[in-house]
Amino acid sequence: MLDTATIGACCGGALVACEVVSCALVACCRETMQRKFPRIARHCGVCAKATSYRMFAGADTFLISFLVTGHVATATAVVGFELISKFCLYYGHEWLWTLPILQRLTRSN
Repeated sequence: MLDTATIGACCGGALVACEVVSCALVACCRETMQRKFPRIARHCGVCAKATSYRMFAGADTFLISFLVTGHVATATAVVGFELISKFCLYYGHEWLWTLPILQRLTRSN
């Protein structure tokens, strides 16, 4: 049976791997994707932004969890699950702000 630390590490690792591929795809094919698949390109951009933020925040969470618990396995489990939950929250937040009704709130003119 898998323990919580292994499941958390696998979840976090799978998310990071998917997002690295997404970032590479956006970086290599940005113009083509924006021309042919504008909605997908927008989602990939939000994913890339979420991933870069989650990497820094995940390191912070690991350090705090390790300092509080003193166990690497527990800190790894916390980070793995936290990466998934916070990624989904951040992605949803960024996506909502791309909606036309909310973009009107942030326009400067």
